[in-house]
Amino acid sequence: MSLDKASVTAWMIRSDESTVTLQGTAEGSVARIRLAAACYRCEGRFSLIIKAVTPEETAALFWGEGTVTRTSTQTMVDPEHIVPDLPQLLRQIAVMEAATAAGSAAAEAAETAAEGAQRAAADANGAADRAKSGAQAAERAAQQVTDALIPEIAIGTVETLEAGEAASAAITGTLKRPLLNLGIPKGRDGADGGASTALPTASREEKGCVRVGDGLTIHDAVLSVPVMRAPGVDDEFGAYNGYRGLVPDPAYADREKFLRGDGTWQTPAAPGDLWQLRTKSAVTDTGIAAGSEGTLTAAADVLEGYTPAGVVSYQLMGTGASWCTVYRVSFGSGTVSVGIRNQHGSKTFSPSCSVGILYLRE
Repeated sequence: MSLDKASVTAWMIRSDESTVTLQGTAEGSVARIRLAAACYRCEGRFSLIIKAVTPEETAALFWGEGTVTRTSTQTMVDPEHIVPDLPQLLRQIAVMEAATAAGSAAAEAAETAAEGAQRAAADANGAADRAKSGAQAAERAAQQVTDALIPEIAIGTVETLEAGEAASAAITGTLKRPLLNLGIPKGRDGADGGASTALPTASREEKGCVRVGDGLTIHDAVLSVPVMRAPGVDDEFGAYNGYRGLVPDPAYADREKFLRGDGTWQTPAAPGDLWQLRTKSAVTDTGIAAGSEGTLTAAADVLEGYTPAGVVSYQLMGTGASWCTVYRVSFGSGTVSVGIRNQHGSKTFSPSCSVGILYLRE
């Protein structure tokens, strides 16, 4: 994808569960992130996530793991208790260097061997802890990717349509921030076509009939209010709009319900009814050769009452997944396409990709 107008942000989750936020740059189709000093202050496994935001879309460019290791220590292993401390060892080395060049070389070799043995022991003792921390960091990283891409749905424009027109709904904006634009038809005019009716003026001799509001009249000291009529369909004239008036009496059990357009009290829909998230496995019929690219595809399921809107998460799995990278994820015509690069020098792999597809209520 083109990143010329993209803002690039990365998050590094260290082994101490602290998150370091980094700002990057983008040019052409290349995003760059410079790791700050804070990224190296904690030894152990880390996860790195890179995201790009353009005016058209938001995309997760990279998700990987690594290890921060120490390059030197201040502790020396001396099981035979020959050297009581490091300063004495350095003095002995200096004496040997003064004696012969061969003795100096032997001392340096011994020191290097001791340091290597110490690092090997430390690596063996910490392997289990690093593996556990790496698994936890991967789980947190996957959750952050999902949280970052779940859309924030908002209401856009609301247009009043002519009476009798069909209501409309359209989604614009971006995958991260979709806008729901609505078109709502206005109600049908009353029996007089909406025209005003001349009423006599009340006086001492003539009470007359006085209009006090749309549909409300007073005659002989009696207030008349029409009952609300719900919209419907006439066998001869087709669909017709309703008009306002007195609403149906709400029972105690209806106190948390809303009055629907058909004149009935209804329970509001739960938030989960507005969208659903389904997981599909994207695969390829043929393997991806070494050093080449391929595409994994998956068709979105048909959910009655819902429309697939896009991909919000993905995870590469299967044989050879560690040698493959995702360079593109797209969605169109109900199909997910995942671009894969095989970075192995000689082997052909057939990995799979688990993708999360977002469905919006129609």
